Amino acid sequence: MKARVNGVELYYEIHGQGDWLVLAHEFSGGYKSWQPQVDALSRHCRLLVYNNRGYPPSTVPDDPDAYSQEQSIEDLRQLMDHVGVERPVLGGFSMGGSIALNFGLAHPDRIRALVLAGTGTGSIDKAQNTRDFGPIADRFLTDGPAKVGEDYLRGPTRIQLLRKNPAAWKKLYAEFSELSPMGMAYTLRGVQLKRPTMYELEAAHAAPADARAGGRGGRAGAGAEPLPGAHDPARDAGGAAEDGAHAAARGAGGVQRRRAGVHPGAARPLGRPSRSRGKGSGAMTVVALVVVALALGACGPCPGPADARDGVLEIAP
Repeated sequence: MKARVNGVELYYEIHGQGDWLVLAHEFSGGYKSWQPQVDALSRHCRLLVYNNRGYPPSTVPDDPDAYSQEQSIEDLRQLMDHVGVERPVLGGFSMGGSIALNFGLAHPDRIRALVLAGTGTGSIDKAQNTRDFGPIADRFLTDGPAKVGEDYLRGPTRIQLLRKNPAAWKKLYAEFSELSPMGMAYTLRGVQLKRPTMYELEAAHAAPADARAGGRGGRAGAGAEPLPGAHDPARDAGGAAEDGAHAAARGAGGVQRRRAGVHPGAARPLGRPSRSRGKGSGAMTVVALVVVALALGACGPCPGPADARDGVLEIAP
């Protein structure tokens, strides 16, 4: 199905029945990337998956200025209005995680929980990130996704998928090859390389003192001490990280707890980037282990309203 929203047409699919779970895809994927989660959760939840502008069969605008994270957020807001989605659990992976996070900051009344994974690429050194990935945007236009993918999808955060699950990697490459050269180039330049870093978001949404102490007055993401980071096994379960810059973020700490409980082996909420662990691990990466559970079909029924409090999703093991 397609919805005319914000000057473009967005392709979307709805699966299952029950409470809404909306999933925003990564840079190197699309709605098809969520198939394992759709298969596992459509028995329990009503899922909305969609393709961002620039990702066929959604509209691919030929104007570079039509691409920005702000446009992506407004696209999603209008899509939710079109479908009739009210206060869903909103999940996102990589680029989709950043869209989901910033959607939550802009429209906190529109969601009841966030599930974020691999969110924060480029937060260590925004200028270096632009130097690294600006030329890749050019290559999408000159060489096309299939050629770019031959080495791009063998980067540090993709090679493990190839080694451990060649069939899943081949599926990733096949879907990547079908993406729009123009859509990928303009999304990389307009969304990925221009969005605020986690440090900039932290400064813009600094919490008052009582929230830092765990009080009720804070915004999402404010609060307690970071939980230790971990290797992100979502990529080994058929997921894929956003791009090679995730190598700088992998293993980061910066996952912190805000008021609602976090069950071991389940979801972990938004946290603060750590500046003390060096360039290789300072970016804020929200490693939501629930992504693995969903991919493996290990979760039980979709959490009800009582399981999502203060913007943090709780899923018991």
